[in-house]
Parts: sequence; C-alpha cells; structure tokens
Amino acid sequence: MRYLIKLKKIYDIFICSASGAAASMCMYSSRFLFMAFFSMIPLIIVIFKSENMKKSEMFRRIFFFYLVFMVVSLSWLSEINVKMYNGKINTLILIIFLIIVESAVHAVIMALTMCVYASLQKNNIGDVFVFALLFILGEWFHETLYPVTFPWFRMAVSVTSYTEFIQSANLFGSLFTSFLIVVVNALLGYIICNVKCRKRLVIGAEMLVLIFSLNVLYGKMNISRKFRCGDDISVILLQSNIGENQKQQYSDNQTLDYYISALNNISYNDESIVVLPESAMNFNIKANSEELKRIADIANSKKINVVFGCYSYKDKQKYNSMAAIYPNGKISEIYSKKILVPFGEMVPLEWLAGNIIRNTFTGIGEFSKGGDEVTIDTGCGCAGCIICYESLYPSAARKAVSENADFLMILSNDSWFSGSAEVAQHHSHSILRAVENSRYVIRCSTSGITSVISPTGQVIAKAPENVVYTLKSNISCVSSKSLYSIIGDVIIIPSAVVFIAGILKKKNKKEVQPEN
Repeated sequence: MRYLIKLKKIYDIFICSASGAAASMCMYSSRFLFMAFFSMIPLIIVIFKSENMKKSEMFRRIFFFYLVFMVVSLSWLSEINVKMYNGKINTLILIIFLIIVESAVHAVIMALTMCVYASLQKNNIGDVFVFALLFILGEWFHETLYPVTFPWFRMAVSVTSYTEFIQSANLFGSLFTSFLIVVVNALLGYIICNVKCRKRLVIGAEMLVLIFSLNVLYGKMNISRKFRCGDDISVILLQSNIGENQKQQYSDNQTLDYYISALNNISYNDESIVVLPESAMNFNIKANSEELKRIADIANSKKINVVFGCYSYKDKQKYNSMAAIYPNGKISEIYSKKILVPFGEMVPLEWLAGNIIRNTFTGIGEFSKGGDEVTIDTGCGCAGCIICYESLYPSAARKAVSENADFLMILSNDSWFSGSAEVAQHHSHSILRAVENSRYVIRCSTSGITSVISPTGQVIAKAPENVVYTLKSNISCVSSKSLYSIIGDVIIIPSAVVFIAGILKKKNKKEVQPEN
C-alpha cells in the first residue's frame, strides 16, 4: 500500500512538472503561443480528478508545476555569465543556485496561495473559476513582494502577440488576461475530466466558447476604435548597440562624443523628440555642466527635444535617471528609477549574503531608489517615465497615467542578454503596459528591442536587434484613460475573497455527488 502511495506521488510530481515545462515553452517564442491555452491541462486534470484532496497534495502539485516552469523560463539568466564574467565556473554555479532558489521562492508563494483550493473544491464548473482566481492572486503576490519576487512570468506575457486576446487588459489589467488564460486551460481540463457526463461536457464547452469568443470580439472592437488624440509627434529612437562591457572600455567623454556624433548625423523635423537609451550618459547631470551644454547646443541647433538615460547624484547617493533637454537649453525635472533590479542594481537581503554575492558578481551597482516624480515634460507632451525593470510593474505605468502622462517612455538596457529569450519577454511587458493604459509606448533599448507600440499593443515600428539603428515613427498624445487606469487591479478583490474563504472553510469529507 505504501508503495502504491509513493508511486502515486511520483506520478503526480512527474505530470505537474511536465505541465510546468510545457507552460515555459510559450514564454520562449511566439511560435508556441498556443501552448499558453493547453500547457496547464495535465496539472488541472490531476487536480480536478482528485477526491477529498488535502492541502498538502495541492501544495505539492502547484509547487512542482511552478518550480519547473520558473527554472526553465529563467534559464536565460546564465547568459550573463558569458557576457559579463567570461564563463567562469564559480559565477555559473552561483547563478544556477540563485535561479533555483528564486524559482523555489516563487513556487512556494504560488503553492501557499493555491493550496486553499483543496478546501473549496466542489467537483463542479465553479472549480474552474476558483482555481483561476487563486492563480492570479499568486501572480499578484509575485508583484507585491518586491524585491524577493518579481512578476516577470505572468501568464499574460506569453500571449502578447495575440493582439485581439489581450485587449481586455485595458479593462482589468494583465492579471485579467492571465485569468482568462487559466480559465481556458481549466475549462478544457474540466471537459476532458467529464467527457462521459453529457451535461457537464456541454456546459464546459459552451462556457469555453462564450468566454473566448466574447474576449476576442471585444479585442477586435477595441482595436478598431479611435482614441482621443492630439497632433502627431515625430519621435526618433537611437539604438546605440553599446553594451555595458563595451561602455566600460570608454571614458565618459568618449561615450558623450559617440552620442553627440550620432545626434549630428540624424535628420530631424522641428520639435521632434529624440530618445537615447538607459544610462546613455555616464556623467552627473547638473545645470551648467560642460557635458550638458554640448547636448543643449545640439538641441538648440536642430530644434529638437532630447530625452536620455543618465546617472544623477544627490547627497552622495547614485540614481539611475532620465531627463529631457529642450531647444532653449533648459533641462526638465529628473526622473530617477524607483524599482531597482535585484542583483543588478541592489542586493536583496544584503545583510544576509551581500558580501558573498558582491565579491562574486563584481558588476552589481549600488543605486538608490528615486523620489516621487513619475513624469517629465518632453517639450512635446508629458511622458510617463519607466526605466528598464520597472516595465514589469503595471503599477508604475498606471501611476504615471494617473499623473496625466500623454504617453509612456521606456528606456532599457538588454545588452546583457541579447540573443536570449529575455529580450522578447522584456518587450512583451511594454506591450501590456500600452494596452492596460491605452497609451503609446516609446521603448528605446541599447541593443534591442527598440520599438514604438500603439495604445492597442500593436508594434508600429521596430528596430532590428544588435545593430546601430535610428528608428523613426509618429505617436500622439492620448487624453482618455482606460478603465484599468482608473480602477486598477480590482480583480484581486474576488481572488482575495476566495482565498479567505478557503482558509476559513474546513474540508468537507463527504464525497460530492456528480451532476446527472
């Protein structure tokens, strides 16, 4: 008997792990987008077919599903060992260790959130929605428990190339998109589990068709609608293809010379916005500096507004910042990054292992968190400011729109991971921020992906990756706000209610009779 119990546990772990591995596939390429709607089915069948399931069983199944999903999906992190540490074995070992630990932390949080499902399971169609609500609550925890966790692998990220499907994110956010993906998986699992019960089969199929078709229909309608926009604004994005390793070989003046030369060689329309990537300038931004004067001279002679990534210093604190300089030579307010990259710009729980990590990963910066500013005046409209890692967080973009940002501007540096799945995954978050807030997104990266994204998530201009490229396009200032920009993640309210109900409710041991 014990042997059979152990065999069942091994079978459970294998099925759930395989389901997690399949789910990670859709994160790697848009070619596997369809996997987003099917990959969770093995996990869901195992769960839905269980009777009188214990919370420990539910925890184990979700833990192994999400652990494998995270480990496989995060494998691109090893790229940094080659690009920054020349493939050293000690750094590779530590990177693998950190991938496993970080994945385990995310898996534990998701499993703890979802294990209450065991108390709520009723073996009917309602299980589908309870399961999906608890899943997105786990995704929400991944966003809110920064810097221990991060929302990089929200399920919505996997379907951003399916433009019609993601439009409802402007109603309830990307968590709602994740909810719909999980519901589709769960309904398919429910149909398979009840293939011999005609009534349940029909109910599941009808609900699947209704939910999917209504969401896509709304998407088509939203794509075709007109937004309240101002006049067209000419934007020029300079993809420099200067990675951090290369930049470290340049002096500050050499880097400045490079960008000054690039700015001189671009043809402009009057009042264009020219955008340079994250940390394009190494010098300290302060009024009347010689470096700033050189950029101001370009802005004045070309009659352009230049937005650039830079470093700024205040009270001996270093900030990852961005600013705009106008044709009259004046500089905007400085925006400084608020959500810093764990193990890149700061070390989480530094008191615990900071010395070991910093001695191994010598390139980790020591940046401080920025202040209250969320927008800057570009001279052609108010830009909601987002620097690199911050694009993962819907709250950052939503706050900028609440401060009347006319469009969103994302400066990034993905050169550490160029050629890996990270680049497309990171870009997918920018698409979601555009749809959620119904705003144009200007995204300028060092080596790619540099793009301009419409308020409906369509990439209207895109630069080739890993080359020096000047991308020209047009955007408009959008004045209307999406429902999500106004109400935020209200979908978490029913998720929280379900979670609390699961904690308070004791498991009914009486077997639920199936429907006729």
